[in-house]
Amino acid sequence: MAEELASEEQVAENNRVTILVKPNGSMKVTGTVDFVDSTGNVLGTRTDFSLCRCGHSKQMPFCDSSHRAASFEAPAYMGPINQEIVKKV
Repeated sequence: MAEELASEEQVAENNRVTILVKPNGSMKVTGTVDFVDSTGNVLGTRTDFSLCRCGHSKQMPFCDSSHRAASFEAPAYMGPINQEIVKKV
C-alpha cells in the first residue's frame, strides 16, 4: 500500500518542527530550530528554512538551490524510519 504524502500546508498545521524531504531537492524544515554545538551552546536560531541534501550548496548546511544546476536526483521517500535509531538520538 502506497503512503500518501502530506502537503506542506498539512505539515505546518501540526505545530511541531517537521522536515519535509522534497523530491530531487532539499529538506524543508518548518518551525523554529536552535542550532546547538557539542557543549550545549546555542549558536543560532532559524525558522522555516531548507537544508541541503545534494552536497553542492555554497551555504552549507542550508540549501541555496545548487541542486538544480547539479541535476541532483533523489526520491522524496527515504524508506521506513528505523525506530531503534530514532530512540538513540
